[in-house]
Amino acid sequence: MIRDETQPAPWFRISREGEEFLRQKGRFDQWEKMGVARVKSDLESTGGMRDVGGPPEARNWAWKWVALKESAIAAVEASPGSQELTVISERRIDELRALTSTKFGFRKLIRLC
Repeated sequence: MIRDETQPAPWFRISREGEEFLRQKGRFDQWEKMGVARVKSDLESTGGMRDVGGPPEARNWAWKWVALKESAIAAVEASPGSQELTVISERRIDELRALTSTKFGFRKLIRLC
């Protein structure tokens, strides 16, 4: 944001860099809906003409987006314990198993956990 000097009050407007960022963000959101495989396939097979579209600048952004997504996927796959995701501590689940109540059954809750 930059101050708009043509206005008497302290008004602001989006800078050129901000407008470019918003255009890029809009494209990234669009490609997120399509998925990495589809965008990459389009870039490789048609040069981005079928699905990516837009000027050469947009195709460069698409390659940047694909690289970011692929590096994020690789980081998740390389992380230790990525094959099993523990959301709830085993200790906490054991505590649930130890609970007893005449009013409530905890079996379904434990299965969900």
